[in-house]
Amino acid sequence: MAVYPTVVDLIGNISNHGKNIALKVPRMGQSGYEEAGYHELNTWSKALCAALQQNDIQPGDKIALIGKPRLEWAIGFYGILRTGAVAVPMDPTLTPGEIERLFVAADVKWVMASGDWIEKLSAMDGLMDRIETLEKFVSFDAINNPDVLAFGQLLSETAEPQPVERKPSDLALLMCTSGTTGDAKAVMLSHENLSSNIHNAMQVIDITNQDVLLEIAPWNHIFGVLVLIAGIFTGCRIIYTDDYKRLPALLTENGVTILVGVPKLFHGMFDKLEQTMTANPIKNLMYKTLPKMVGKKVIERFGGKLRFMVSGSAPLDPKVMEGLRRLGIGVIEGYGMTETSPVLTACTAFNAKYGSVGTPIPTLELKIADKDEENIGEVVVRGPNIMQGYYKNDLRTKEVIDDDGWLHTGDLGYLDNENWLFLKGRKKNVIVLESGKNVYPEEIEFQLANIPEIDEMMVTSGERKGVEVIKVLVYPNYEIIKEGTPKDEIRANIWASVKQESQQLAQFKRPKSEQDLIIVDTPFEKTSTLDIKRYLYSEAT
Repeated sequence: MAVYPTVVDLIGNISNHGKNIALKVPRMGQSGYEEAGYHELNTWSKALCAALQQNDIQPGDKIALIGKPRLEWAIGFYGILRTGAVAVPMDPTLTPGEIERLFVAADVKWVMASGDWIEKLSAMDGLMDRIETLEKFVSFDAINNPDVLAFGQLLSETAEPQPVERKPSDLALLMCTSGTTGDAKAVMLSHENLSSNIHNAMQVIDITNQDVLLEIAPWNHIFGVLVLIAGIFTGCRIIYTDDYKRLPALLTENGVTILVGVPKLFHGMFDKLEQTMTANPIKNLMYKTLPKMVGKKVIERFGGKLRFMVSGSAPLDPKVMEGLRRLGIGVIEGYGMTETSPVLTACTAFNAKYGSVGTPIPTLELKIADKDEENIGEVVVRGPNIMQGYYKNDLRTKEVIDDDGWLHTGDLGYLDNENWLFLKGRKKNVIVLESGKNVYPEEIEFQLANIPEIDEMMVTSGERKGVEVIKVLVYPNYEIIKEGTPKDEIRANIWASVKQESQQLAQFKRPKSEQDLIIVDTPFEKTSTLDIKRYLYSEAT
C-alpha cells in the first residue's frame, strides 16, 4: 500500500501560488467578506507555528478550534498541524456543557475560539480545575481578559518555526462525533488518512488551480475540513458562506465554477426553480420541452461559469439530482463518514444511475457483507483513509473495525454489476439531517431521561414532508400520571417537558414539533440485555 504524505507536506507548496487568493470568508462582526492570499496564509501559519512552539506546544498536543469559518480558523488549523499538534474542530452551535464534555473526551490542552465562545468558557466556574489537561484560551477577537492570549499577537511572532518531524501515521485531527452521554467518540484521523483521501478523491472529482470553489459545509464537519484542505492542495480559490439568500449574487460576483454544499441547499434551489417554472404557462412549457435551454439560463444567472455541483454529508433526493442533470447542470454526490476521512464513493456529474452514490474511490476496498436474498447487506470498507480508531475507546473501535481491518459502516446497500453503490438504509442508529448534521439518538435519550413522566423512550429518525427529522417514541410513566388523563393531554404535557429538557442540547439536536412525539401503548420489546429492539419500531415513525 502506498504511503501518503503528511497534510503539511501535501499542501506545503501553497507559497508557489504566490499572491493568488486562497480564501474569501465572511468578515466577523461586520458585513461583507475578507480575503487572504496563499502567500499570507503560508506566512501567518508559519508565524503561528513558531508562537505555539515558544509557548511549549508539543507534537501530539490537542488544540480545539471553535467558531464559524474565518481566516483565523484556517490559519489556526494549518499552524497547529505545522507544529505536529492535533487539531480538534468543534461545532460552535453546541452548548457550553457539551463543549466541556468534548474537552474531556479529547484531552484538549489549548482552545482557539471566537471571542463570544472565549467569554462563555471563561464564565464557567472551575472549568480549568475540572479539566486537568486544559491550560490556555486564545481568542480570535479582541477581548478584555488578561488570562486570554490574543490570536493576532501570536501572529506577530517573527522567529522561524523549529523543524518538526511528522510521520504520515501521526495523528492530525480529532473529530468529535458525540459527547452528551459520557461515552464521547473522538475519531482519530492521521495525516495519511486525510492526504490519501484527498489524493484519491481528486482523481474522481476534477478541481484545478483555475477553479473558484464556493462551499457551505462548515469546517467543524469532516466534509468541510476536506474541502478546505483539498482546495488549498489544488491552489483554487475557496469561498465560504452560510448566507443562502445571497448565494446567486456570490456565484455571479466571484465567477464560481464549483458549488459544494449539503442536500438542504440543493433541495431548496430545485424546489424554488420548479415553483418559478410551473407558475408561468410559457416557462412551464419551456421547462418541459427545452430543459437544456432553461438550464443554460440558470447557469447564466449564476455567473455563467458553473461547471458542476458537489453534494455531501447526507442523502440527496434522486429526483433533485435527475432534475438538475436534465437541465444540463452537473451534480456529483459523494458518500462517506467521519471515520473514513470521509469520502468512500463518488459519482460522475451526468451519469444516469440516479439514486447511486457512485463507485469506490481508487485504492479503497468496498464490499457488501451478510447479503440477504436481494444482495443487500452492510457496506464494509478497507483502505488508507480508514480512521486509526476512537480516541481512548478501544471497545467502540473494535465494534466497528474487525481484525482484518474492515470498517463496518452500519449502512445497508448493494453493488450493481458495474460496481456502483446503492444505499438502502442504515443499520446504525445515527440520524443524518438534511443539513448534513449527525444526531446520535443516545445523546437525546440521555438528556430526556430526566423527565419523570417518561417510563421508556426511543429516539429515532422519521420523515415529515419528505425531510428526515428527529422522532421521540415514548411509553409514559403511568405510575405518576393521574388515572383517566386523556392521551392528548399526556402527550402535550410530555412535549412541554421535552422542549424544556432539550434546551440543554444544541439547536439541531432538538425535536422540532409535537408531531414528532409518538406515544406508544405498551412498553418496548427488549433483548435479553434489556436493550430496546430498535428495528421493530422503525415503521412507527
